[in-house]
Amino acid sequence: MQDSWQWSKTVELGTGLRYEHDTLARQGLWSPRLSVAVRPHARWNVRTTLGLYHTLRNTPMEVQPSRNGRPLRAERATEVTVGVSGQWAEPLRSGVTGWAKDFTNLVYEAEPAYYLNGGIGRSHGVETWLEFAPRRSPLRARLQYAWSSVRQRDPVAWRRQWSEDASTGERVWGPLFEEPYWYSPLQDQRHRFGLETRLRAGAWEFGAHLQLASGLPYTPVESLQSDDEGNVSGIVGRKGSARLPDYARLDLRAERSFQGSSLRWRVYAEILNVTAANNVYMTRWNRAYTQQYSVTMLPFLPTLGVEASF
Repeated sequence: MQDSWQWSKTVELGTGLRYEHDTLARQGLWSPRLSVAVRPHARWNVRTTLGLYHTLRNTPMEVQPSRNGRPLRAERATEVTVGVSGQWAEPLRSGVTGWAKDFTNLVYEAEPAYYLNGGIGRSHGVETWLEFAPRRSPLRARLQYAWSSVRQRDPVAWRRQWSEDASTGERVWGPLFEEPYWYSPLQDQRHRFGLETRLRAGAWEFGAHLQLASGLPYTPVESLQSDDEGNVSGIVGRKGSARLPDYARLDLRAERSFQGSSLRWRVYAEILNVTAANNVYMTRWNRAYTQQYSVTMLPFLPTLGVEASF
């Protein structure tokens, strides 16, 4: 449910309320939202939003086990944004938005293979964009850049290590608990840059999309230990204390439209990852921990397609 009121010629207020019911956790979730838009000039707009958001499980794979057997509850985020957008001159439009988020009730791994709610987090960042779109020009271009920081803290922290059992004195492989700390989760991608261009030539349209980004954080293996039988295990460092290589990808696209008697046809050719960049998705070790290797993302991939619409 949402509505808006024109408070004055330059001020508009917006409200919203969303209700969700999680049947698995038997939890009712209310998410109120408020926005204020101010237009101090015909070409400029300032918008502020405040909202409460909840994240539910989307697939059965996200129903993680808990020690007491109870289903995990929804994660919660409070978000504040302030944005300014407008037009400098006829072909140029731009905008900048800053945000801050506070996370509570985050899901974390409380012990090996068991999860609980209770983690906290915070995020802040800024996103800017510049668009070049002349009215009578076939060329369009949009430039985007975003910087952000995401941090998370769990109620407990642990790492798997070989340690001595207090009662038997034997060496055991299990969690070694330590003082909780703030760390960079997978979502902490500091820099993101994008450039998208389109060129129309009659019924043809050509496009290019360049993406550059900082590497994602991951938890590295810092040392190796062997048990009494010679089996080697990796001892990891702190969560999110290392980063993958930077990300780069260039896509090219060409398409042509045809208007039939009752259908509109579109034929396109696209090349994903034109430069065949080996963007790393994760790093892994073989079972003997003698070699580390990288799992990469999308390879050089040409595609052809046909679409028909009424």
